[in-house]
Amino acid sequence: MSLSDGYWTVAELADYLKCSRWTITRRVKDDPGFPVLYGFGGPRFPVERVKAYLQRQESGRGRAYKSARLLHSVAQMPVVSSASAPEPAA
Repeated sequence: MSLSDGYWTVAELADYLKCSRWTITRRVKDDPGFPVLYGFGGPRFPVERVKAYLQRQESGRGRAYKSARLLHSVAQMPVVSSASAPEPAA
């Protein structure tokens, strides 16, 4: 892979993703947000932008990612432990 220039060709990206060149071509055609530059010699893919794009597209980001957003939208209640809780009246 050619990382020195900061761009991948279709074949290099397909090798990185372990898929066919046809899959890359179809993905670029179907997804207008996929980072690609068209110019002399065919399409080029900026390495860092492609890696960032793929990371954003991952599924299953985990509970920590999902709950962080929820923590800010829900009113926070103080936690009362059993040691500091007052005894109920009998």
